[in-house]
Amino acid sequence: MFTLAEFTARDGMTDADRARYAQLTASLEADLRPDGALEICFAAAILRGTWREQQFAAIDEATLPDDAARAALARERRAAAKSVRWGLAELRNIQTDRAICQKLGYKMQGLVSIREILRFTGQPSHPTQVAPLTQPAKTPATSDASLIDQLERVLDAQITDEEQAEIASHRADAGKFTERTQFTPRNAPCTCGSGEKYKRCCGKNAPPVPGDWLRLLKNAA
Repeated sequence: MFTLAEFTARDGMTDADRARYAQLTASLEADLRPDGALEICFAAAILRGTWREQQFAAIDEATLPDDAARAALARERRAAAKSVRWGLAELRNIQTDRAICQKLGYKMQGLVSIREILRFTGQPSHPTQVAPLTQPAKTPATSDASLIDQLERVLDAQITDEEQAEIASHRADAGKFTERTQFTPRNAPCTCGSGEKYKRCCGKNAPPVPGDWLRLLKNAA
């Protein structure tokens, strides 16, 4: 695994600034303690933003030729500060999640946030107050399945009776729509149960069934 110094070794700057840049890199690496490639990327953003802030702070606005140049300098300072804040926030989130998982004995996959899961299940996010959610990290497959089942139970418990009735109504409407949109061949028996072909009974623009004509004529007579 490469270090922050190795990751930023190709950052362009003058030979005169190289020593100060290396000193700042070593200082930030000791303070931030990035672990893994992703954390090193965030630490690099903090390093580069901090370096730009230092460079811009050395510029005297009175020496700039006009207001446009001063406005450009202000924008660059804001962009550098924003980069530092963004990197710190992202790095803090990852390292805090890792510390909570280590405290509780969990092993989360990928970029899953343990704090979001604890918040979703209604449990406090402070490590000393959290009740165990799953089995220890030595059985990750069972742990993941147990966690998913618990989250589903919590979600089902939050659904009210009115919402369940509305869901059932939507499902019934969907079933009726499916029945209405099913295709019936023209020569197949009609779905209404008359015994006539679909094209002569309930098909689009179908004429009345001949048997009905005779019955209507007899009734009229």
